[in-house]
Amino acid sequence: VGFNSEDPPEIQKALEFPEEHQHARTVERALYTNAPVAIPAHRAMAVAYDLAMISIGVGILVTIYYFGGVQFGLARLDLSTYAIVAICVTLLYKFLWALSGGDTPGMAAVNLRLINFDGNRPSREERLLRAVVSIVSFASMGLGLLWCIFDEEKLTWHDHITKTFSSPKLEE
Repeated sequence: VGFNSEDPPEIQKALEFPEEHQHARTVERALYTNAPVAIPAHRAMAVAYDLAMISIGVGILVTIYYFGGVQFGLARLDLSTYAIVAICVTLLYKFLWALSGGDTPGMAAVNLRLINFDGNRPSREERLLRAVVSIVSFASMGLGLLWCIFDEEKLTWHDHITKTFSSPKLEE
């Protein structure tokens, strides 16, 4: 039986795939670094140092108000106002350091640096996201922070979500 080269038999016809299979799919790169994660004690020391800086800021603010003639009371509304002022100063401190793109004085004092899972310094957007998500970690009764005790890699919720973490500074 002879075949015409212009008319291939049924078994020789090319298979056709739907449009979605003809384009290569992109896969997100997942590069990870071998940099060590800072131990919880070092991270806690950095937080304590930063809280001391925040306390100094609140103290300066209170001193200015006191010498400006503001009367301080211990009524429920007054205590709520003091708490709100302390929270606002803390958030201002946190977001200013995130916007600056640098590590906080507490991290510098303990020789820590913030890096992402690729081993690079995080961008401003990554730092801002980390600042927001760390509020969630703290606001959940601290569960997001305590997570590092039980996590295999000693990372908190905001470390996992933002793919950034504190690491000891390497000697350069």
